[in-house]
Amino acid sequence: MRTDIQILRGISVLSVVFYHFDKEIFPKGYLGVDIFFLISGFLITGKILTDLENNLFSFKNFYIKRTKRILPSLISTSFLTIAIGLFNLTAEQFSDLIRGIKYSLFFVSNIFFSQSIDYFSLDSERNLIINLWSLSIEEQFYLLYPIFLFSIFRYARKYLVKILIISIFISIGFYSEAIFSFFNLKLLFFNYENYIFYSPFTRAWQLLLGGLIYFLSIKIKIFIDTRLLLLLILILVCSNYDYKLNFLLFLATSFVLISNYNLNLNFINKSFFHLGNISYSIYLIHQPVLAGIRNHNFFSTPGSSKFININSFRNLLIISFIIYFLSVANYFFIEKNFRVKKSFEHKTNIFLSIFFIFFIVLIFAPFSIYSVAYPEFELNQNISLPKKNGTNYLLGKDNKLCISRDSIEKACKFGTGSSKLYFLGDSTIASLLSGFASEEILNRKIIIDYTQAGCFPIIGLCNFQKSSQYFNDVMNITNSTIIMGGAVNHMQLNDSVLIETFNKILENDNKILFLGYVPKSPVDEVMYYRKNKRYYIDDNFDFFNQQFLINQNYVDKFIYIEKELATTNFEYVEVFDLFCKKNECKFYDDENLFFFTDYVHLSHEGAKHIFENSKFGQLLREE
Repeated sequence: MRTDIQILRGISVLSVVFYHFDKEIFPKGYLGVDIFFLISGFLITGKILTDLENNLFSFKNFYIKRTKRILPSLISTSFLTIAIGLFNLTAEQFSDLIRGIKYSLFFVSNIFFSQSIDYFSLDSERNLIINLWSLSIEEQFYLLYPIFLFSIFRYARKYLVKILIISIFISIGFYSEAIFSFFNLKLLFFNYENYIFYSPFTRAWQLLLGGLIYFLSIKIKIFIDTRLLLLLILILVCSNYDYKLNFLLFLATSFVLISNYNLNLNFINKSFFHLGNISYSIYLIHQPVLAGIRNHNFFSTPGSSKFININSFRNLLIISFIIYFLSVANYFFIEKNFRVKKSFEHKTNIFLSIFFIFFIVLIFAPFSIYSVAYPEFELNQNISLPKKNGTNYLLGKDNKLCISRDSIEKACKFGTGSSKLYFLGDSTIASLLSGFASEEILNRKIIIDYTQAGCFPIIGLCNFQKSSQYFNDVMNITNSTIIMGGAVNHMQLNDSVLIETFNKILENDNKILFLGYVPKSPVDEVMYYRKNKRYYIDDNFDFFNQQFLINQNYVDKFIYIEKELATTNFEYVEVFDLFCKKNECKFYDDENLFFFTDYVHLSHEGAKHIFENSKFGQLLREE
């Protein structure tokens, strides 16, 4: 084991941990992952080629060793992550966590994250497993790279270095946006920016460069004291330097790998060497701990006695110790045991069997724990229609979300009635639908969900542009009742544009029922209750007054619009009084059932509350 490489690993994992602690103070810390890729390419190339030279290489042994190296700790830390998630995630977030862990176990989490999250966004700070993207890329590389090297060694050995260099340039070539568009890689990586960051095609050059550095270390003998280089690397990854100095970082790392300088293990070197030994466990554990605390703070609110100030030096030390202690425990009891020992005691095998079975049940049958883990939420979800776990969003016959369908032909349809009832709007409207899907309505109408996440069907807004698929589909709806609305601030929308949109829809013998302003809870009610064991009561009159004023502005605006439309086929349905009255806003009913699944999206109970206690129910029953 090379001491300099272990120290380099220690520096790399420390930089990543620093980055996840505070991105503003350590903005380049994420480059520790790039260093890991270089080290991995260097070591794996040396190992495979050495075994090939000595006729000892076996694909079976290689993949077994990788499995023993990676999977046990990934499973054990996933259990820790699930435990953290149970106390610090919403039901929807927990459902997504289970999905993410499932993808991680199959080493495709980079694709999963690329379709849902920007690594550099604030959302990533509260994601418990965002760090696993790099592990998936590394394992995808390890799956194919041995075959690649074996084939070249067997059939084109003398061209091996040249082929490696060509492969590096091919990987760099995949940065081209033209290639991204030509191969329609948007289907996998959502957008070009996520593709650049999460794609194995654009990351392969770093691992291949590590392989090329291995060949240079054989051909070129450089014996230099690498202590200054390691110090430079530590400074670069922990400072806010210009991105052009990334080249210097890779160059310094390359010289460390090539030189093979025998470092003396003094106290400082021993510390980094130790961190290098447990770097894999640290990498797996630090993010769920940090993100769990951030979620805890987010849901308990800063004014709560349970709020944990991460910026406090005392708390910083405690959190660092917790991460270190858990990492050391995982390293010695899980990682090292599986990697080194060939057999285990009988009791250990029984424990691991139970551990594994429970984990499989948790991953592949998560619905079995929702009612137990989230009783406050599940009380709100007494609904017969299929829905996404942790939400009030309905699923279609294809078991996919109804929201954000590509065309109206693919939209989810419920009911067997003779007339049609469309839901148009954003995710707020999507969460409203289940409350309207009573047996009475479904027997009389066909409900069609053509909602779009983050998009409201007003001309010129988001993807509701003239000639777009969404626009044409909506404008071709005829002789139907349409429920519209959403979380968009309608006060910022031009009256003439609203009137133009409504007139175009009404021209086709349609009727529009427009959802009025739904007051926003200042906290996530369900999670606030889970954290504080009490319901949120806002005794601040300013909050009610603010919500009241917003609603009044909406009412005034739509009274004017109704007059301009001059038709009885447009109804503005006010719902403000269902949540706020007598100088108080209340977001749960007398039976303490929550009206929201978060801040703005209705639970099934909340959707029913609106249907049964507003003009919606009356108007739809009269049709």
